[in-house]
Amino acid sequence: MTADTAPLTLSIVIPSYARPDQMALAIRSAAKQPLDNIEIIVVAWDDASLPEDLAGLPNLHVLPPKPGESLVAARNRGMAAAKGAWLIVFDEGDVLLPGSLLRRIRYAEEWLRVQDGLILPVFVCGFVPLYGGRWPGLVRRPRGAHGIEGFAGKGEVAPGAALLFPRAFLSKVGRLDDTLDGLARYDWFLKAALQGADLIADPSIGVVRLPSRNADGGYDTAAEILRKRWAGLPQGARARLLAQLDLALARHGRGAARAKHLARSFRHLPRARLATGSGLRLSFPSKKLAASLAKFLESSGF
Repeated sequence: MTADTAPLTLSIVIPSYARPDQMALAIRSAAKQPLDNIEIIVVAWDDASLPEDLAGLPNLHVLPPKPGESLVAARNRGMAAAKGAWLIVFDEGDVLLPGSLLRRIRYAEEWLRVQDGLILPVFVCGFVPLYGGRWPGLVRRPRGAHGIEGFAGKGEVAPGAALLFPRAFLSKVGRLDDTLDGLARYDWFLKAALQGADLIADPSIGVVRLPSRNADGGYDTAAEILRKRWAGLPQGARARLLAQLDLALARHGRGAARAKHLARSFRHLPRARLATGSGLRLSFPSKKLAASLAKFLESSGF
């Protein structure tokens, strides 16, 4: 079987957003990964055009824009077009570190081999956050979670940074609900959690997260839909989810939601740590990793 006819290993889905510069960085970072039999799917829901050096990539597929298409609908369209055994879906601002996908695929495949396919996994990795175009010298590492209590309790309702999952995960969980706009991933991950999915935290650092101009909208309407949808969940899980939802709203300009979040968190877990974060641990990388990251960021113009 030749490379042209071999089954695709991985589909990389990149919604192009309204930032052509970030889109180009994301595509280049994907194209340079040392993996065979991959495809890169760019969902061009804006009018951004590809730079000449990217337009000729043989494994790049650009889905034309659709008028009025939301960010969530663009993600769905990209995932529906994907043909790989594995999918990785970018968020706005995700840029892959060199060689990171090969490490992540090997980690995920070995994890599945040991589990003998009994678990429905989605894999997240650590990432390098940039603030105002600068790196503060820290990395962020997601925590793993299992089931509804795990996802809700650790704030991992919608973990970020280039999610990696086998096709079976998408087949089981289905599409994102595009009526929920910016909160669609909360619903998507909880649907996965209710079906017994595991969030697996790969210890590697695989992504640089650039500052984003989030194009999602409709938070208040979507939040009300989710509150009603979660009414039948166990009380403890629902309380945690509502606290996380308030925090998500606070991050997007709803100042009163921050106070509600703190009140819910303290009322539900008065003796435990307040769920004031996203479930992502901040840490300092090793000297070797820090030097490598600094070199990459400098050479990439960050």
